[in-house]
Amino acid sequence: MVRRIPLIVVLYEREERGDPAGWTEPPVLTAKVVKRTAGFRPRRSRLLGGWRGGMTNQRRPVSAGSLAEAAANSGKPEYAEGDGIAAIATPVLWKRRLAKVIIVAVPWENRSVLEPQLGRQQWRAYPNNRAQAVTASPGRGRPVVR
Repeated sequence: MVRRIPLIVVLYEREERGDPAGWTEPPVLTAKVVKRTAGFRPRRSRLLGGWRGGMTNQRRPVSAGSLAEAAANSGKPEYAEGDGIAAIATPVLWKRRLAKVIIVAVPWENRSVLEPQLGRQQWRAYPNNRAQAVTASPGRGRPVVR
């Protein structure tokens, strides 16, 4: 997939180490890894950069309004489309505490490669098909567009 499709992968992690029982809340997540292929070039994205827009950089905290923030707050995978990209943010919990958030984003036309990560999810369409979000679905099978 990496050789054929442009993408970006961002890993946000806590600074705290050790037993999660001693971690402070709310968590402060910082971008530790930001990798993108040569073909992935969106200049501005609210999904990745939050309200400030732009792209995610290493050593920056999770931006307010970003998909990473939504996943961190919900504790569940979040999917959205907008700004010409499709992205999924997946929280990683350790002993029921948020340890990391992983984002994978691809150009909108390649969004089908993210389907295996969505699992049993339900898609909600927003006006003008500019953005979509995913919520857990009790049903089975492919995502359902509402």
